[in-house]
Amino acid sequence: MKKLFRAEILRFFEKFSKIILNFQKMTKICVSIAEKNPEKLFQKIEKATKSGADFLEIWLGEIENLDENLFKKIVEKAGKMPLLGNCKNQKERGNFAGDDAQKTEILIAASKFGFDFIDFDFEISDELLARFSAEKNPKTKLILSAHFWDGTPNLHHLLRVAEKMRAKNADILKFAATAKKSKEVISMMRLAEKCSAKKMPHIVISMGNLGKMTRFFAPLFKNEMTFAALDEKSATAPGQVSARVLRDFWEKNLRK
Repeated sequence: MKKLFRAEILRFFEKFSKIILNFQKMTKICVSIAEKNPEKLFQKIEKATKSGADFLEIWLGEIENLDENLFKKIVEKAGKMPLLGNCKNQKERGNFAGDDAQKTEILIAASKFGFDFIDFDFEISDELLARFSAEKNPKTKLILSAHFWDGTPNLHHLLRVAEKMRAKNADILKFAATAKKSKEVISMMRLAEKCSAKKMPHIVISMGNLGKMTRFFAPLFKNEMTFAALDEKSATAPGQVSARVLRDFWEKNLRK
C-alpha cells in the first residue's frame, strides 16, 4: 500500500505540476473562527485579517445573542476580506441547537448582510435550500458540504454525492473526510481530479494527520480554497494548520 501511495502521489503531482506557476490565483486560504463571545470574535477577526488569510469563515451558530448589530459589526471588522458563513449543529461538530429552518434564517441573514459564501450541509432539504436561493443576496455563492468523520467512503460514493450537490446548484462542492489509511487519501485525490475534469469548483480535504498533505498541497488539487486555523490552539477540524504556517509553506515550496 505504501508503494501504491507513493506512486499515486508522484502521478498526481506530475499531472498538476504546472499549477505551481499560478497557484495564488486559484486557491485561497480561509481562516475558520468559532467563537461564542462577540468581543473575542471581533479580536480574532482583526487578528485573522493580518494572518495571511484570504477569506474568513465565521461559525455563526456559535455566537451568543447573534442579532442584526452583530452581523453589521462582523462585516465591518472584516473590512474588504470576503466572508464565509456556516451554522453547524452537533452532527456537524458545531454547537447550534436550533433546527434546520432556524439555521436557514441565520444564513439568509448572513447573505443579506454581505457574506460572500454560505455553507450548507448537502443534505439540507430541497424546500429550505429553495428558500435560501430565493431570498439570498444574488452575489452570495452557495457551498454544499459533505463531512465524513468516521472514515472516507469509496470514490464511487463520493462521486454520487458530488452529482447530488451539482443537481442542487451548488457553486462550490466541499468534501472533508477523515483519513485512517493511505488509500483513503488517494480516494480524495482522485475525487479532486474527477471534479476538475468535470469543471466542478471544489474543496477536497482529508482530515487528520494523514490527510494534512491535502491542506499543504491544496493548489495541486485545484481547490477553490482550503481552511486554516488562526493559530495552533484554534483549529476547527482535525489536521488543520495555521494560516501563517500554510502561507509560509506555499511561498517557500510552491512559488516558482
